[in-house]
Amino acid sequence: TAALAMELERADASGELATAAELAHQVWRAQPGHASAFRVLARGLRAAGDLPGLTELTSVRVSRATNAPERAAAWLE
Repeated sequence: TAALAMELERADASGELATAAELAHQVWRAQPGHASAFRVLARGLRAAGDLPGLTELTSVRVSRATNAPERAAAWLE
């Protein structure tokens, strides 16, 4: 999972959106709530206007957060 997460970070930073999205799905399946995967997946859901999907994704992210500031940041993001 760490290798996938690193690939995800690289793809996202270099603007490879399709690759980043695929990697984000893989990372999310392996580690639900992963911060980088959340950012990439949430960006796609926001762009599509998928509020129910975004709410569900954020709920999973928040349930895995380890502290209050991290939970709040997920909802604000």
